[in-house]
Amino acid sequence: MFAASADSALPLAQIEAGQMTGGILFELGQALAQQLHRRAEFLTVPRKRLDSVLAAGTVDGICYALPGWIDAPVHWTPVLLPNEDLVVGGPHVAAPRSVAALADERLGTVLGYRYPELENTLGDTYQRDNSPSMPLNIRKLMAGRYRYAVIDRLSLDYHARQHPELKTWSTLTLSRFQAGCAFSRASRLPMSEVDAAIRQLVRQGTMRRILARYQ
Repeated sequence: MFAASADSALPLAQIEAGQMTGGILFELGQALAQQLHRRAEFLTVPRKRLDSVLAAGTVDGICYALPGWIDAPVHWTPVLLPNEDLVVGGPHVAAPRSVAALADERLGTVLGYRYPELENTLGDTYQRDNSPSMPLNIRKLMAGRYRYAVIDRLSLDYHARQHPELKTWSTLTLSRFQAGCAFSRASRLPMSEVDAAIRQLVRQGTMRRILARYQ
């Protein structure tokens, strides 16, 4: 069983009536389960409960995660999801010269997300304006609620399919990263088989094809 945060949104996950029904993580979970000759199941939980369900073994794992995002003791798989966090300027707003130039700037962020590059550089001058989801964060930037928002590349590319103007807006790269999956140490799945299955998904191009459907 895979867990996902209940506030997840496309392209990562489509949540309907509390159930994951589509998105990158849904397709990835299906593909990984097929490699392991098992049936994929999905559980959506509040973001703050992800650590507890992993620690307790309520779920086998979550995908699209980094060590800095998870506090529970877990097994980390090989990476398979490339992404980057960007500071995106709204219409007619120039990109900041550096992260330090964002001191005291109200930044569009997503509740519960961690941005260590901003925290470490800006310190007490770090000003967050939280939205409950990434799509709402993007809509608020488009409406001029703030000049800058932190948006990941996968989300920016996905929403640019409906709003092509997003492709022309200024960006400053905060970080580039390769996300993997975090599996509970209480899971009964053999971790060597999980790791081998993930490497196979990358090697045979399955992960690349999944991502291409949302770009």
